[in-house]
Amino acid sequence: MTADSKHGSLPPSTSAPAGIDPDRTALRQFEAHAEATNDIFLVAARVIANVVEEASRILEAGDAHGPRCDPAACWDALWLAWRPYACNWKGIWWESVAVPDDVSDEEAFRAELKELATDSLALLKSAIDDGRFPALFTAEVYGSLIGMFEMNNLAIEVPSPLESYLEALDESPSTAGSLGSLRDRIEEAAQHPGEGTAYYRLACCANHSCVPNAKATRRTGLDVGGNLALIAEGPITAGEEITISYVDESEPLEQRQRALMDYGFVCSCTRCLQEEQGP
Repeated sequence: MTADSKHGSLPPSTSAPAGIDPDRTALRQFEAHAEATNDIFLVAARVIANVVEEASRILEAGDAHGPRCDPAACWDALWLAWRPYACNWKGIWWESVAVPDDVSDEEAFRAELKELATDSLALLKSAIDDGRFPALFTAEVYGSLIGMFEMNNLAIEVPSPLESYLEALDESPSTAGSLGSLRDRIEEAAQHPGEGTAYYRLACCANHSCVPNAKATRRTGLDVGGNLALIAEGPITAGEEITISYVDESEPLEQRQRALMDYGFVCSCTRCLQEEQGP
């Protein structure tokens, strides 16, 4: 996939005069840096690009107060465009990410992460920053976006892309017939879903509990293409907080607490407190 297609949310100036006209060379440099270091930068860049697009649309539509070029109007538009991403916890990535067990120098480790993010942001800024939204292109915002994804994402499964390939083969019998036994192997491979992580604006707001009253899951035959559902584990009263488990709650206390270190907190739910006190 090319930089142009991967960042397809960046509209050309000819079709979106209120949008952005990215520097394609700088964009490719940004993408190459992300692929060589950490592809989470691509996700953060997509958010920033989407926010810039939406803020530009708001300015063009006159939904923000003041003239389009007025800094106050740009700030109002930026805030409106940012709101969908304002709800989750955003610990700055290099400050909040858990230190791997094999790292002995925590300070150097965090400094290296900050340097990677700073270099990535500089490339992204040179590619898509047109000067209207300076508050969006800061190390703090960029680091908090990366932290948001790292700390709030959920594991997902999506259908294998081979399913679409098989559907295309079915529309071309001559091609399908020429594959012979290879088609059988493709069909077998297509049975295995793709695995990854995703950010869901609502579900990712749920706090953790080792005795959760809900779970984030995909319902067979209903939730497709990465869609997710929050399913109650039992009755939930009005005003009661909805919680999910970030870890395998069937594990003993010590293993649960160790797994939760990646999220930067020590669980103090009723179950953990009871198990700490012992029988």
